[in-house]
Amino acid sequence: MNVLVIGGAGRVAQWVVPHLRERHQVTTFDRSEPADIIGDALSPRDVASALDGVDAIFHLAVVVPRGGDECDDPQRLRDAWSVNVGSWWVALEQGRRAGVQRFVYGSTMSVHARFGLELMPDSSTQEPDATLPYGFSKRVSEFAGESYARQFGLHVTSLRLAFPTSDEAAPDWIRPATGELTQVRLPDGTVMPASSARHVADFVERALAFDGTYQTLDAVAPGTPWA
Repeated sequence: MNVLVIGGAGRVAQWVVPHLRERHQVTTFDRSEPADIIGDALSPRDVASALDGVDAIFHLAVVVPRGGDECDDPQRLRDAWSVNVGSWWVALEQGRRAGVQRFVYGSTMSVHARFGLELMPDSSTQEPDATLPYGFSKRVSEFAGESYARQFGLHVTSLRLAFPTSDEAAPDWIRPATGELTQVRLPDGTVMPASSARHVADFVERALAFDGTYQTLDAVAPGTPWA
């Protein structure tokens, strides 16, 4: 399968893409190196020009507004909304015009407000309820993906990532902001294992093989505790 990875110069993409290349022809797209194609994910023209022969789009472009509900940086919030939501819309719209049928959106378990704060029931039984900027922007994008899937007969997966990390670091997590290697713990001390790149790639494979209309997959590490 010919897969275009949007946000392909990012940390998670650099960990996961080598695994995907074992089975697929993968082209990375980003506004900075290292990427096979340099372009703006918010530019319909740039994205459209990268879609020749593409069978599937894996969207990993992301901006995380740090500080949760205390984030008061308007530019950071604008960037998060435009990338997390806007570039996904560009991918969906330009992709379906080009005849792409399969889409995987790099979402997050943070669509659930209590994730990372307490043990949760199985996510598949819970409706997303995040209201903070990062989780809410991903919530909106999941809705957009489902809407496009149903309206245009596409195969769309929202892949909810949970502490993605490198194969070497797992089950510890590499903090995106600092590069610090840490063991993730809930406030009550419960350890939350991070998801290795190989494990995330296995979930991407499931998403690429999906023949239904819309699904969510929780890309959590083996041994993740649930309430």
